[in-house]
Amino acid sequence: MCEIFRLTGGPTWGIFALGIAASSSRLFAAIPPSPKASQTWASLLSQANSLDQAGHHKQASIKAEEALRLAREEKDPASEAVPRVASRLAGFYQSAGEWRRLDALARSLPAAPPQNRLASLQYVQVYEMDEDYSRARKALERALKTMPDDPDLLQELGKVFLNEERYREAVGALQRSLKHDPHNYTAYFYLGRAYQMLGDHSAAIKTYALARKANPKGALAYAAAGYAQLAFSGDSAVLRQFAADIPQEGLQHIGEFYLRSGRLDAALSTYQEALHAEKRRLGSKSESTGGRSGILLGMAEVYRKMGRRDRAVAAAKEALASARPGTIDWFDSLFELSGFYRNLQKSKEAVSYAKLGEDACGKNNDHPKDYCFGIFAQHAQMALSLGRRQQAESLYRSALAARSSHAEGDGYPFVICTMALADAAAALGHDGEAMRLYQSAASWGKAARTDRPPVLQLVTQALQGLARVYEKKGRLEDAAKARHQAELLQAPAEK
Repeated sequence: MCEIFRLTGGPTWGIFALGIAASSSRLFAAIPPSPKASQTWASLLSQANSLDQAGHHKQASIKAEEALRLAREEKDPASEAVPRVASRLAGFYQSAGEWRRLDALARSLPAAPPQNRLASLQYVQVYEMDEDYSRARKALERALKTMPDDPDLLQELGKVFLNEERYREAVGALQRSLKHDPHNYTAYFYLGRAYQMLGDHSAAIKTYALARKANPKGALAYAAAGYAQLAFSGDSAVLRQFAADIPQEGLQHIGEFYLRSGRLDAALSTYQEALHAEKRRLGSKSESTGGRSGILLGMAEVYRKMGRRDRAVAAAKEALASARPGTIDWFDSLFELSGFYRNLQKSKEAVSYAKLGEDACGKNNDHPKDYCFGIFAQHAQMALSLGRRQQAESLYRSALAARSSHAEGDGYPFVICTMALADAAAALGHDGEAMRLYQSAASWGKAARTDRPPVLQLVTQALQGLARVYEKKGRLEDAAKARHQAELLQAPAEK
């Protein structure tokens, strides 16, 4: 689950998220915590950042909420504490999939003083993450009245215009930004994206090349995203031209696009190239990395769709070995392996991987608890396939009880496990619970506002599962609606 790129809804393809990390690092580096705040909101925010870097997004958001409360107690309109903490908290909410809380945070923010560019930029980032582009644009326009030539404000305005599908206005704002900062490679990327959406692929490619010239190393990931979309649109020559030095993250992202579009040979070769890039990056080191395991899981999915089951299992095993125990990628690998073996009717191996996950869940540690009820749900399906209905019911009830300890919409892992639980409920004949769980998974995916392939696939599967239960219950009209919604989600991949 590589989160370097978060692709968000509609044809704008998640423009705002690609720049958050780069622009935030520049903003935050420029804001040293004051001595007075160093032991209050600043120290809490530092702890939250550490938790987020370790993958504990929900715990990070809890810590940042406390930091925001303390920052608000300063009651100083010139203080940058609230915008700084709010922008980080919004990122944590986004990583954890807590969209309702993100929306509430965006609505709770005061208007930034027009002369305070940092506050304006950070509030705009929150609005963009919440997809409230109207408020983002108004905040930027207010700030630009006092700072009309600020390149960062102009870049953000260009991004907002992109997300509003006002592409010609985006070109104008981004060209103004680059006039005042001609070395800003992120602005070149967004300008290339605007040309791309206007159908001017030649100008887009030239602009991506300018981004890489401005910053050969830093711009590669941005350029890779642009090249991927161009290639997905049919310009595969772009990939051949630039694939030699696209980083592992960009190649993995391109592999996802090929996988989604059903171009399995291209997906496999791209994942293989990403794997080689990751090996070059690590050199002689043999550390466990989420990047390597994520690539291998993508390869496993390609092999599965190709019908090459042995290779799929081998790739998933290697992904498990590459991931640090207890991480999301580690649990993801367990899911893949137990599912592969269950489909192969190799119950002993399937149960062994499910038990490995259950044992990890039973320990008092920091493993992602969202995955635990999914592991139990998957084990319930295995027990049922072996004719052990009583054991299956017991495991299913344990999974259902474990899920109730989580808030709805706790994040992507939570919804993956909700799908496993829904499948178990359907297999056991608990149709009412199956419908409720499938609806929950589909609703989360729609609220996530993303066209990232794994999420689209999850929502599609949830709608298809819901349709099967409706058909079983004789609700044929509802079943037809659910299938139609699933078909609409699949349509972009078939263009």
